[in-house]
Amino acid sequence: MFMQNLRKSMKFFFWFLAAVFILFIFFDFGTTLTRRGDIEKGYIAKVGKKNITLQEFNELYQRSISNSRRQNMGPYEQKIISDDIINRLIINNLMNKFIKERNIKIDDKLAEKLILQLPPYEIVSDSSFYENGVFNQEKYLQILKDPRYSSFVVSYKMFFTEDLPTKIANTELLDLVRLTNSEVVQKILEDEVKVKVEYLYFPPSNFDTISVSDEEGREYFKENYSRYNDIKGILSYAFFPLNIYEEDKKNTREIAENIISQFNGGIQFDTLINYYSDSVFEYAKKDIKDFPSSEIEILKTMEKGEIKKIENENGIYIYYLKEKEKNVYGLQKIFLKFKPSYENANIVKNKIEDFIKDFKKDSISAISTYNVNFKRFYYRKYGDNPFKIENVFILRNSKRGEFFTEFKEDGFYLIKVEKNFYKEDLKYEDIKEIVNVDLKRKKCIEGNLNYVMNIRSKMKDKIEEFKKEGIYGITDYITLNTECPPFTRKGKIYGAIFNLSKGIISSPIVDDNGIFIIKVIDRKEPDVELIKSRFNDYYLKYYDKKRGMVLDEWYREIIDNGKIQDFRNNFTL
Repeated sequence: MFMQNLRKSMKFFFWFLAAVFILFIFFDFGTTLTRRGDIEKGYIAKVGKKNITLQEFNELYQRSISNSRRQNMGPYEQKIISDDIINRLIINNLMNKFIKERNIKIDDKLAEKLILQLPPYEIVSDSSFYENGVFNQEKYLQILKDPRYSSFVVSYKMFFTEDLPTKIANTELLDLVRLTNSEVVQKILEDEVKVKVEYLYFPPSNFDTISVSDEEGREYFKENYSRYNDIKGILSYAFFPLNIYEEDKKNTREIAENIISQFNGGIQFDTLINYYSDSVFEYAKKDIKDFPSSEIEILKTMEKGEIKKIENENGIYIYYLKEKEKNVYGLQKIFLKFKPSYENANIVKNKIEDFIKDFKKDSISAISTYNVNFKRFYYRKYGDNPFKIENVFILRNSKRGEFFTEFKEDGFYLIKVEKNFYKEDLKYEDIKEIVNVDLKRKKCIEGNLNYVMNIRSKMKDKIEEFKKEGIYGITDYITLNTECPPFTRKGKIYGAIFNLSKGIISSPIVDDNGIFIIKVIDRKEPDVELIKSRFNDYYLKYYDKKRGMVLDEWYREIIDNGKIQDFRNNFTL
């Protein structure tokens, strides 16, 4: 029973690893081009004062590359594997630190007792260890004493001394999760209460005629500081594209020919898909008219069992017509994406390093010589950014003037820290343009309010009669979890919509996006039986979500105090 519980707890542990892995990608650690001392000592990352060595990273990295069995891997795919490895190593360090702080420990003596009392799953599930339905403990003890099984005993002991404390720590964290019945019902209502809304929208107008003085802006910033304190840095970034040359395309064409040769030599197409395809496609068996138009013409020229390759600007498709009966076709395909070579990626990386060196000597000359176009960006802790990921690096540990790179599939982003508000105070002057735009919008909306109130006073029971005065519309049925422009879920308007009685026209509702007059045309609410039928599914769904929030909060605290550094970018790709 205990072992069953342990195996069950492993599901949570792997779920935890998956959640934390997502968060590691979320933070991405920041690859700096400037810290050389640790690199020379053979360290590839650091968690606080704990070093992660290049040797342990390389061992896992090479093993993962080998296990992936992919034959068409470019530099970006290898970067993804590299992220996975470094994240796992850092997870282990974080968990070990947490376990040590919580004093969760199973020493050798206790492990030996547990081994005697708790046979592993492989033995418990083996029928040869049972007599008349009763587990033969003596036979198990003989196995433990047999020198031939010494490596197994050592491995099982490590499970108790090394793996089990991690699982205990994970369980301890998850014990913090609580979800009440009322919370579950609230989540059901958020998805199942549906309303259809008629609205008249008045966006901010005469924006360009509004002026804002520094005194007004500074006062507005002070009064609304909480709106801006998630701005944690001012960054400049430039993009260095990775070009794909004819030689790169030639390599891909050779791979395509090799795939066809292997297929003709008897290798199953399913096997080739697993080894080579850059995209995963479901096996499609359907009427020819239901295929995309671009594929219909290809299918018409193919016979059952035939293989054909088609090249476009993005790469090469290899089609295999597995089945054909009248107008029903069964199609499989492989896609080989045109990718830049490792040599090209390193050329661009070296160009960036040369640019940084020259920039530090003469910034204006370097920008001109390398034709670099920097764009300014306000980094928000939980906001979107131009780099297609949630966070580029841990800004907390960076310095003003420091450079970072972010490697993406189509090139490198070079990022320069202009200001770091983890280390210095955020001031009005730093984000003046953002604050002033917000204040202008507020002034526009307030200036419109009397006009909108006058229109509302003339309404009786029909908004439509005044649709020429603003932007008129009728929504489809929406829920609290539905995005429906021009409404924003974070604004006041959603609260008003779901609290308004059917058929009533609202007073003017002032929102960050403008002013609204709304009317709920129809409302659908779930009955008690529907809530009962959905309860268990919603409980499991939101328990997982809340569990993620607990782990996320714990993880963020560790990140804030962990001083995690990633030096991979200093090595050749």
